[in-house]
Amino acid sequence: MESMEHTKQHLREAFRQARDAMSPDERQASSSSILMKLRELPEVQRASLILTYVSFGSEVRTERVIEEALRAGKQVAVPRCVAHGHLLEWHLIDGFEGMERSPFGMLEPTSDPGTLLPKEAKLANAVALVPGLAFDAYGRRLGYGGGYYDRFLPSFKAAGGVSIGLCHACQLSAEPLPQGPHDVLMDIVVIGDEAACPDLQR
Repeated sequence: MESMEHTKQHLREAFRQARDAMSPDERQASSSSILMKLRELPEVQRASLILTYVSFGSEVRTERVIEEALRAGKQVAVPRCVAHGHLLEWHLIDGFEGMERSPFGMLEPTSDPGTLLPKEAKLANAVALVPGLAFDAYGRRLGYGGGYYDRFLPSFKAAGGVSIGLCHACQLSAEPLPQGPHDVLMDIVVIGDEAACPDLQR
């Protein structure tokens, strides 16, 4: 019988290939439709703090989300990966200047302690935009395998924060994704228009 981790690895590769197969125009169209849907979410509208990844490669683009949140006067924090312990260290930003490339290739804030999100930050009025390789209709998420978000999300959600997965239509699994004991369900999954994934198979 195939192990859960082996199944997940197989799915990661399949969904990564599907996402990478989208053209830049298709990814941009999908990301724009996701941005429009995010604008309409009450959880996002009333949030005073947005925790979001900085998009990399073929991920759903988040640059405009970040720019609009900052223009609206919201606080925005982005993660720095701490390899020891596989933890996310969240830093407040006011733009993209001063970021650096991580060993994984994505942009992240410097380790400036002055920009660290305070431990006493109110998370009851916060949303976290979460990347992934696949999501399903039950809120299950297939991550990249490092466990960074699975370590972060339990305390974030316990403090009242809302987790939102961002998903191109070709990343939506028609079948329930495998779920381990440490996998955390998304509160909301926002999906791009299927028109941006012309080869989507149902």
